[in-house]
Amino acid sequence: MARTPVLKTQTFDVEHQEYALELERLHDAQLALESAEFALRGRVMQARSAGVTWAQIGQTLGTTRQAAQQRFS
Repeated sequence: MARTPVLKTQTFDVEHQEYALELERLHDAQLALESAEFALRGRVMQARSAGVTWAQIGQTLGTTRQAAQQRFS
């Protein structure tokens, strides 16, 4: 997930200034999504370390055991 984020201090040309706030909000949402994904992966690994099965993790996340295992291993 390594990507170069758009800096909030980036200047937009005149044509795009009307979109600057929306682009900043979009960027913030992307950062929040990446942060949540990082936290979710950490929680899954903690659960696995505690002995929680892939079936239980899948059920909790509303998916199958196989899908959870593929996504997080």
